[in-house]
Amino acid sequence: FFFILSSTRIQQLNFPYKDLQPIGGRGIRASVSNAYIQISGRAHYRYKRGWFKISDSIDLTVKASRLRFSLDILIGRDGNGVPNIRTTGCSSDLSVDVDFHGGKAWIYNAFAGVFEGKLRDVLRQALCESARRGIDRNARDELRTFKVERDIDPVAKLDYRLTANPTYTSQYVDFYLKGEFTSRYNPQPNGIAFTSFATNSDSTKMLYAWISEYTANTAAKVYHDAGRLDTSLNAWDPKDPEKPREKLNTKFLKYYAPEIYKKYPDMPIGIRFTSYRQPFVKISPQGILCHIFMRAMFKVRDEKTQKLTDVLGINFNINASVSITVNNEKIIPKIEPRMKYHAVVDKPFRNLLQIDLNSNFVYGMLYYVISSKLNPKLERGLDIPKMDNIELRNADIQLIQGAVRIGLDIKKK
Repeated sequence: FFFILSSTRIQQLNFPYKDLQPIGGRGIRASVSNAYIQISGRAHYRYKRGWFKISDSIDLTVKASRLRFSLDILIGRDGNGVPNIRTTGCSSDLSVDVDFHGGKAWIYNAFAGVFEGKLRDVLRQALCESARRGIDRNARDELRTFKVERDIDPVAKLDYRLTANPTYTSQYVDFYLKGEFTSRYNPQPNGIAFTSFATNSDSTKMLYAWISEYTANTAAKVYHDAGRLDTSLNAWDPKDPEKPREKLNTKFLKYYAPEIYKKYPDMPIGIRFTSYRQPFVKISPQGILCHIFMRAMFKVRDEKTQKLTDVLGINFNINASVSITVNNEKIIPKIEPRMKYHAVVDKPFRNLLQIDLNSNFVYGMLYYVISSKLNPKLERGLDIPKMDNIELRNADIQLIQGAVRIGLDIKKK
């Protein structure tokens, strides 16, 4: 018995119940239940037994109902930490009803049960084969869009590669991503120890991403080493806001540092802020603290020669609160006004300053630099790792010891 379907066309397709469920220790199970498919086409068959043979063609409609289908999938990683995927099992079942059309239809419909049994076996096998091909071709291609390294800007790149195979439980899947910032042009071992943190079994969201202190501190090292945390505020620079520039003159220091004013009367000031030590971040359920080490070097400029002269240096050890938001699938940190600091005047200038370093003026200067110079850099954000055809929404942020947990829902584009 030889049977071929041609000119097939799907007339109805309904998948009312779809489910994606992790299977403990085994992977993920994708399943469909109570599905319905109606297909029209033309049947060509040939039957031969001994000297007896018969062949014919006829139009037909095939209705597959009560279709149940499940596919077991395992996501792992290759030697480079790139995700890969394979199928580990498949099962399907369905009921088939065949209705023939045409002049001889009444004859064929009398023997429809024979065709229905054959088609049922063919369709069960075809469903699994088609699903396996779809995983082998489409899903693997989609996983290739998952970038294990992403250029953040001209200075840094972020390594997202998998450090271990995912862990599968009956409620969720854990993926272990490296989350390390490195220099794009001079990558070096960072020497920062990774501190483990506790995850939990909450499964009210579809995806949870944990951003650890390690990720934040490798970023701090890369930008510190590249000098990208350094900035300036200059009276003569029109790109700086006008209001703070109005105070950048030695006459403003007349009562705070009279010796400087006496030596450099009515001269414009510039302040060079440099990160003299790598910042570091600490995360706890109570909040995120960023420890910043900043040197402010005050310089006066001779308007005739344009020569710059160092007149005052202050070292600041700042503890600043950081908030986290998620916007456009990016994690965006922001340094808040709540901060404490300890300030020490550089040794060569210690007898020049006659002002409390905890004054509102000093605090305002520091926060202006952080809010106008550092926060705009942080606003570029950090992309949440995902595949190209996935949309992330409904972010929920929670602080735990050593990490930020971000819960998200997923929508396929």
